[in-house]
Amino acid sequence: MFGSYLSEPGWGRRNETVNAGFSLSPSFPEGLRIDAEYMKALKREEYAGAGRQYKEAVFSVTAAYEFVLRKRESRGGGLFAERRAHLISEPLEVALRYEYFDDDGLGDDLGIWTVKDRYSVGARYSFYNDETSGLNAFVAGEYRRTGLRTHTDMKDSNDEFYLRVGVDF
Repeated sequence: MFGSYLSEPGWGRRNETVNAGFSLSPSFPEGLRIDAEYMKALKREEYAGAGRQYKEAVFSVTAAYEFVLRKRESRGGGLFAERRAHLISEPLEVALRYEYFDDDGLGDDLGIWTVKDRYSVGARYSFYNDETSGLNAFVAGEYRRTGLRTHTDMKDSNDEFYLRVGVDF
């Protein structure tokens, strides 16, 4: 479980946000991880022309599964290097994610489009690992469908596909 508070400068007043969430790795089925997070604006500056604050919120939930393609080695816990080593020892991970965005009426009041929700499916595969140098190469892909709140004849959704090739060291 985790939580945080963020305070940052705005135009004449501070913007404040809280956030809470959890990450769960149940013992069965092994390799499954569930993450959830909620963020909510507490204070915002007044939006120009609207005369009010819009205290937006975001909720997201992710389910990921690591396929065991080679025998897992005990690599440790929460430090960055140990988490990275865990990704290397489990080279294929697939994930589903849902996000909901509450604009607190901003789109309706101003007649503009805002993001409503997003569905994602993605995968990452580590195809090269040099344990001596710590070099790890991977390929990752993600498909996202974004729902929009619209007030014109524009489409109410957007489809995106991302492909990434990367190196960690």
